[in-house]
Amino acid sequence: MTLLWKKVQFVDILISESKGRKIKFFNREICVCAHLTQTRHVKKRAQKREENMAKNITVDNFEKEVLQAAGPVLVDFWATWCGPCRMQGPAVEKLAEEGYNVGKINVDDEGELAERYHVMNIPTLIIFKNGEEKERMVGVQSKDLLESKLKALA
Repeated sequence: MTLLWKKVQFVDILISESKGRKIKFFNREICVCAHLTQTRHVKKRAQKREENMAKNITVDNFEKEVLQAAGPVLVDFWATWCGPCRMQGPAVEKLAEEGYNVGKINVDDEGELAERYHVMNIPTLIIFKNGEEKERMVGVQSKDLLESKLKALA
């Protein structure tokens, strides 16, 4: 809140000096300040949950996080623009919160991994164990089904 007040004071000075020509700038500045304040609040909450979230898998950490992992790893191939992927996301995140080893691969950013594992449709969920693909599911899957498959491979 303090940041917002200081920014508003600064912009008020700009407006008075420019005789009101910066009204649009003033409105944008307030929006930006409010957004920054909100973003900080969201970041604090996110830091608390970060430990129990699905890991962001990239080409750089794929071998360590997935292929060399002890026990089964559920990997969700997804994209931000994909409606079914957004439907699948909460179930995957819930499994991560419950302590299952879960990773997410954004196919737009990590196309090499999607190509390597022949992911043609999203969401595609693959369960790896001991560096090998054990199970593949395409489309939205229930949390209960995913959990039962992970337990069976544990």
